[in-house]
Amino acid sequence: MNQHKIICKEVKRQNHDTKIIRFQNFENDDFNFEAGQFVMLSKEDFVNDKNRPVKRAYSICNAPYESNIIEFLIQILPNGKFTSNVLDFVKSGDKLSMSRAHGRMVLNKKKPKGILLFAAGIRICPIRSILREYYHLFEDIPILLFYCARNKDDFHYIDEFLEYEKNRNFKIYISFTSKIEKKPNEWIGIQGRMNEKFIKDYISNIENINEYETYICTPKKLFELINNTLTNIGLKQDLILHECW
Repeated sequence: MNQHKIICKEVKRQNHDTKIIRFQNFENDDFNFEAGQFVMLSKEDFVNDKNRPVKRAYSICNAPYESNIIEFLIQILPNGKFTSNVLDFVKSGDKLSMSRAHGRMVLNKKKPKGILLFAAGIRICPIRSILREYYHLFEDIPILLFYCARNKDDFHYIDEFLEYEKNRNFKIYISFTSKIEKKPNEWIGIQGRMNEKFIKDYISNIENINEYETYICTPKKLFELINNTLTNIGLKQDLILHECW
């Protein structure tokens, strides 16, 4: 089946331009996905000038083991045809269509030495999915998350990540790029853009770092910086997976 019918169960506003929207697959069909993948969303009566449904790609934020819910973190863009006309008005009970899952940045289900995660702003979505699935499969593996965004409101799921720090072998390092707003003191990291030194400071002395699996979801230029830094340290290229958008 290429299209799955989903029904909105909850809408939760995060800040001035983002919402968490949770859906259920109400047809009880065979929809499956891997952590890190995305789907195409559409609405039957929202069509383009060729009378075809407008479709847009969105990463799934939750993990496959949470199969009863499909969660998206949506940024409402003023000029976004689908977000501003459909998703900004979605409410509990509304129905949408969803494609099968796509994407090659999916986790390896064999237990790794450790995991490095990199995300920028709203691109935390597939990274959170991967993080949650790994800790469902392997409770004790070390995971480091490097997360950058401009302002405090542009960081998502922070309370969840800080809770992981208390209870799991997990660390989060923040790159807070605002020139106006100050990084909260309790957040470990830097005031400024993510750079080579910032990354090396936290991973250079980790044992077996070259065997860590890495997942990156950032804009292309930032991915190139991260990828070059990691390969220079000695990480294996075939263990570095990414999505750039």
